[in-house]
Amino acid sequence: MLNIIVLDANTQRIVIFMANLKTKTMSKTCTKCKVNKPIDDYSTYKYKPKKDGTQKIGLRTYCNQCKNKMTKDWFIKNHGYKKEWRKQNPLKAKQENLKAKPRTDKWRKDNKQELKIKKAKYRLKNIEYIKSKKPAEEKKARKELQDNYVISQLTKRSKLTSKDVRKYPELIEAKRLILKTKRLCRTSQN
Repeated sequence: MLNIIVLDANTQRIVIFMANLKTKTMSKTCTKCKVNKPIDDYSTYKYKPKKDGTQKIGLRTYCNQCKNKMTKDWFIKNHGYKKEWRKQNPLKAKQENLKAKPRTDKWRKDNKQELKIKKAKYRLKNIEYIKSKKPAEEKKARKELQDNYVISQLTKRSKLTSKDVRKYPELIEAKRLILKTKRLCRTSQN
C-alpha cells in the first residue's frame, strides 16, 4: 500500500490517495458481484478531515454498476419514503431544497441543451399521462387564477406574448383582479 499526497485545488487541502502497487494493474474486486474490475469502475469517497488538514480519499467496496443497482433497488423498495419524510419534516425539506438550489441552478445553466433533450424525451415517452393530467391542471389553474392562466387570458386577444406580459407583474395582478371581479358579479347575479 502506497500513499500518494496531493494538494486538492478546490479545497486547498492535502489529500492522501491510497494506491495498491502489489498488483501491476490498478484493479479491485467488487464485494457484490465478485468481479475484478479496474479502479476507474469504482467511485471515491472522502474520509473525515483530520486535525492536521489532511483528508484521505478511498474507493468504495462495490463497483459503480452494483452501486447503481443497489440505489435503484432501494428506491423501488422504499417508494414514497422521501415524499412522506418531506410531509413530516417540511422545514428540513425546505432547507434541503435551498441548500441544493445553487447547485441545481448551475447545472441547469451549464446543461441547457441536455435538459431540453431530456424534457422532450420525457414528453414523448409519457404523452398519454401528460394529456390525461392536463385538463385537471388547467381546471385548477383557472379556479385558483394562477399566473399561467392569467397570462393566457392576457395574450389571448392581444399581440402581447407571454414573455412580454411576464415583464410586468402588475399587469398580471390587474388582470387577476378583473377576473375575480367578473366572477363575483356572476355569482351575485345568481
